Amino acid sequence: MNNNENLVGIIATIFKWRKPIIYLVVAATILSIGVSLLLPNYYSSTTSFYAASTDLAKPEMIFGLTGKAMEYYGGDGDIDRLLTIAESNELKDYLVDTFKLLDHYEIDAKDIKSGFKVREVLEDLYKVRKTKYDAIELTVEDKDRVFAAKMVNAAREKINDFATALIKDSQKRLLSTFEKTMDEKQKEINGLDQNLIDSRKKYGILNIESQSGMLGVLISKKESSLVGSKGRLQMYQQLGTANKDTIMILKASIKGLEDELRELTSPSSTTSLNLTKFNDGLSKVEMLQQLHTQSRNRLSYDMDRYNMIRNAYESAVPSIILIENGQIPIVKSRPKRIMIVLASIFAALLVSVIGVLLINNYSDINWKEELHGK
Repeated sequence: MNNNENLVGIIATIFKWRKPIIYLVVAATILSIGVSLLLPNYYSSTTSFYAASTDLAKPEMIFGLTGKAMEYYGGDGDIDRLLTIAESNELKDYLVDTFKLLDHYEIDAKDIKSGFKVREVLEDLYKVRKTKYDAIELTVEDKDRVFAAKMVNAAREKINDFATALIKDSQKRLLSTFEKTMDEKQKEINGLDQNLIDSRKKYGILNIESQSGMLGVLISKKESSLVGSKGRLQMYQQLGTANKDTIMILKASIKGLEDELRELTSPSSTTSLNLTKFNDGLSKVEMLQQLHTQSRNRLSYDMDRYNMIRNAYESAVPSIILIENGQIPIVKSRPKRIMIVLASIFAALLVSVIGVLLINNYSDINWKEELHGK
């Protein structure tokens, strides 16, 4: 019963004060309509895109040197990198400079806080978010609908440029490392070349395989010829059938063969083809040849790798996969004038009702006595 009486009392009070309430609501309505009409129209343009995988810029993936399947769409790391770039001060400064936002937003460039103010305005009009489908959406609002579309598309392209530049910078540093490494290996090969040339000259080794066989055959033939000549000389001397000229020629031949064998086998020989020198330098020349071949192979591998990285560096690999280009908006994004008016009416009605109820309930209190009494 008390609740019904209270409700009836509230309704009666509101009815009693209906005219002031109506006047206040009407005034609020007129005022909100006037204010909303004075607010400028803003238009928003949105572009959306996916992050491209860094696999697209990896040489081993480009040239099919791995069994792993190429990923075209980026993962969480690639998305986070694009979001970081999209929200970076570097991108905002680019937009401020490119679109002359100080003039566009009517901010005094001479003001010491102009940089802060223009970024503050830009942050209210520039939004970036990741959708539930892992796409990235950029939205730019502006009073000029064409300006909004141009700005959002430029922002997206610059994000792509910044992200690609990060990958290119890593590849450039890697190329620089390879260049230094290849220079060092080339110097090492040049040193081995000279050492090998000097060793070949010193030990008379031009070709290990052919010379080792040739020396063996040559020495064997010389020794066989020497043994045969000495045998014939001994036989002629025993039989005494040969004339002096024959004996002299045979002795000269033996002497020549002995000299040739000495040149082929003696350590003191001055000829380049010598078995002792060959044996002395064999292991060193073999080692130098192996080192030279290994260094050449390593350099060749590095050069192939360097060329692949350079081709990847010089190729135009995108960091984003475009879904939707920013279009020139037709319908304004704000203000929602009807919502402003309705909210003002509701607020005015609520405040006026609460106000008349308070006035009605506490109108009989002598506030001076209450305050002085306390």
